[in-house]
Amino acid sequence: MKKVFVLALLLLIIISSSIAQDDTATATGNSSFLSKSGQEVLPREGDFTLTVGATSILRYAGNLFGKTNNNNYSDFLNYPNLNLPTFVVGGKYMLSNNTALRMAARIYYTNSTSKVRVDDDLSINPDDFLYDKSTLSNFGITLGAGMEKRRGPARLQGIYGAEIYLSYSNGMVREYEYANVFSTVNQFPSSSVFPNSTSLPAPALGYRIKRQALSDGFGAGLNIFAGVEYFIAPKISLGADFYWGISYAYISAETLTYESFDPVNETVIEYSVKGESTRSISADLDNLGGEINLNFFF
Repeated sequence: MKKVFVLALLLLIIISSSIAQDDTATATGNSSFLSKSGQEVLPREGDFTLTVGATSILRYAGNLFGKTNNNNYSDFLNYPNLNLPTFVVGGKYMLSNNTALRMAARIYYTNSTSKVRVDDDLSINPDDFLYDKSTLSNFGITLGAGMEKRRGPARLQGIYGAEIYLSYSNGMVREYEYANVFSTVNQFPSSSVFPNSTSLPAPALGYRIKRQALSDGFGAGLNIFAGVEYFIAPKISLGADFYWGISYAYISAETLTYESFDPVNETVIEYSVKGESTRSISADLDNLGGEINLNFFF
């Protein structure tokens, strides 16, 4: 974090000194403010904005110079407001020179299949193998919207407002298919040992895992924010927001299913364990870690 603030300070000093003589007009309110080249410095009505986490970019640059192993450029999209899930892309639309509609979104989907080699129980050849299969699926969406007001006639702008968000995730589901099936002559078939990713204990009579479903989740919240933006170049700003937010979260119960063979009835039986759902309401300040955002206006 120290490297981040040092780099940010150096960046501001260099840019500020280079543009100190570059401004030709400053007016009261949020009226026209031009650079020496005649470009609008501040956002105007009708402008769109893309917001990314500048702290991650500065940390990435600092790690390059410091030769550390933290250079993960995917962190550039890390949203600075921790009351929203991370890796949310944010944006704004200027309804007027002083008012903006804030938007944030994230949609993700995962579906993957992996195979693990296992002995073929029906073959006497030790080099014969089959494959057990594991399938993973996951989906989630986060949407946020709010209103922002800004004040200030020059490069330093004060901002404040409120925003709401909704978030849903169906939880990660893993399902398993085994190559060696149960039978009266093979009641304990060779199987891959897949890990239990839930917090639930395995059923006492279960032989091998069949399905595990992590909790679904739903969240909603309201944030009140205030902060500053400094325009380091025409239509490009660095900013920091501080939040007070209240949020509600519902987490559904996990389920874990195992299967085993019933020799009496000569059938495959499934045993399931189910956890408990939870609900919570919380309110707190946010961004006390000093996250910085980078804004591009178009």
